[in-house]
Amino acid sequence: MKKVYTLALLMAVCLWWGCELQQSHHTTNMSIVFDRTDSIRSYPTTQILLSPFDLMHDKFQGIHLVFTTISDKDLNGRTVIDLKPQNELTSNIVERDADIKRFTIQVQRALDSFRDASTCGHSIVFRTIAREANSLAALKADNKYLVVYSDLYEANDSVNFYHQNIQQQIRQHPDRIAAQLERSLPLQRTAGVALWLLYEPKSFADNNAFMQVATMYKHLFEAHGAQVHIATQFGLP
Repeated sequence: MKKVYTLALLMAVCLWWGCELQQSHHTTNMSIVFDRTDSIRSYPTTQILLSPFDLMHDKFQGIHLVFTTISDKDLNGRTVIDLKPQNELTSNIVERDADIKRFTIQVQRALDSFRDASTCGHSIVFRTIAREANSLAALKADNKYLVVYSDLYEANDSVNFYHQNIQQQIRQHPDRIAAQLERSLPLQRTAGVALWLLYEPKSFADNNAFMQVATMYKHLFEAHGAQVHIATQFGLP
């Protein structure tokens, strides 16, 4: 009898612990990256970033946002904003609405601060994106999104996209440039990560230049298991 009681107690504890773990994970983990060398013509709003998650109807989901930048440095400042997941059966709806309101205000403040950040002369693009993708891939989350606002033009210590010979190689041998970029920071297996490459070109020529680089990124990240979207604004398909 004692063994049966002990076993039942252990099962109850395991079930309780499993429920607690399930409630503590974030439904969505998303990193938003802004390139400080670019003028972002379609700068996102809180509504654009959050509307795909429909917080009006799905109030109890968890959303973990990380805002960071692409600059001439490898390591950049990060702003983290959390909306903790809650159990719909045990939560107070009034308090939850207040949590969502605070969350959206914090998101808007983060967007304002990054929009007003100072610019820099050149950017280390790939290593920043790869680092964020690797971090997301290592997380346990239902949804993992990496949203990048950049023209993707690289000017780091190993490759400079502004050089004419590099531009020619991107057109003719993009796999070689992709391999050169990845040698600087290897990509891990990124299955489960959805990557958005977002940019609004200024001209037809600007669009062609962006699409050549974005297509190279798409092939590289998809080869590691990610889903890649090339667009002007973030939105779930």
